[in-house]
Amino acid sequence: MSTKTTTDKKPAKASAVASTVSYSINDKGQVVRTDHKGDLVLATLDEAGGLAYESKATRKLHPAVIRYLNDEKIPFNADLVTTKADDKAEAETLDDEHTAEFNASIPKPPKKTPEQGDKTPRYVEWLKTHKPKTYRQKYGIVGSGTVTKWRDTLDERGRPTKVSYQVQAILSARKTHLTEKIEAADQNDDGETED
Repeated sequence: MSTKTTTDKKPAKASAVASTVSYSINDKGQVVRTDHKGDLVLATLDEAGGLAYESKATRKLHPAVIRYLNDEKIPFNADLVTTKADDKAEAETLDDEHTAEFNASIPKPPKKTPEQGDKTPRYVEWLKTHKPKTYRQKYGIVGSGTVTKWRDTLDERGRPTKVSYQVQAILSARKTHLTEKIEAADQNDDGETED
């Protein structure tokens, strides 16, 4: 893990001294906020790129953490964001994705093409990176699973044939270039999808 630091300077109020806020990541993979009060561990970045926030209070700083990780080009997985101290149902709510403060902290979305609309690859990737809750809701992300795909090839005699292969995929209600439809997931004998 690198220990790069990003600093935000806030304008001073009439009677207050200007405070400096910086973010860094330590050797344990913890994203740390440093300000005039000291250091505060916000989240831990695991090997899979998931972010585990320390509490609901530190989760409120999600936009700043995402901005820091993007600025420093530190890879993370927007689908693997949790909160350690709170139950999972509360951890999944990210009400701040639609606030003006949050929208000001992320880059503008790329244009959608008339043919693909909200399935334009650059737009889907932008949503996944910058607005993970909206991404999960818009495309109906339900999890991951195994999908069987087919490719054209030539057999030993040179005749065209199809060969199956399996891939791990993100399953969703709407197919995009990053996801597969739920119906495409492999089924076991009981008719349930295999994970």
